[in-house]
Amino acid sequence: MGSSRVLAALITVALTIAATTRDSKSFEDHIGTSATIDHKNFLISEVSASSQAVPRSTKVKRTFKFKFFDHNSETYTHCAQTWEDEVDIASGVLIANPPSSYILCPNSAGTAVDNSFRMRFSASYTTFGNFTLNLAHSVRDDINFTPPYDILTYFAIDCNLALDCVLPTHENTSTDCHLAGNATSVVATVNGISA
Repeated sequence: MGSSRVLAALITVALTIAATTRDSKSFEDHIGTSATIDHKNFLISEVSASSQAVPRSTKVKRTFKFKFFDHNSETYTHCAQTWEDEVDIASGVLIANPPSSYILCPNSAGTAVDNSFRMRFSASYTTFGNFTLNLAHSVRDDINFTPPYDILTYFAIDCNLALDCVLPTHENTSTDCHLAGNATSVVATVNGISA
């Protein structure tokens, strides 16, 4: 190996070590700080849902609303989502079509990354009365963390929701749903944090 190749290899190794050491130190500082902070779970309340057949079609319009409270930041928003499922006429099988990627709750306190509430239905959604939600809330915490690690995202994956639904009547053509039993809220376990 020529001396210029050896020198180039040594410079590359030295730069890699310097960059890794600097990044590792910042990350270690971040981890050391975050290890002392406990996280709290989310709370879902004020749940309402409705389902209504779209006239002269095989589609069913779904609406789902709830209050999303994050005890970590002591902030909340109201989330709402509307979509259409479809019924296969030949088989009578529901073709579910809820949002499958994270969407911003339209009533978040803003669209800023440092205070955004997001929701998505899990891929296992098959029925409107019993499904699983994934929730995320990004919040700035510049008291306990330093940039670029000061924006934390808390995740609650696989929050099961069971709804009691009142079937349509002659007077009311929509199916209206609320939390099953006498429940007024559901705890969504925070099981992931990202910076």
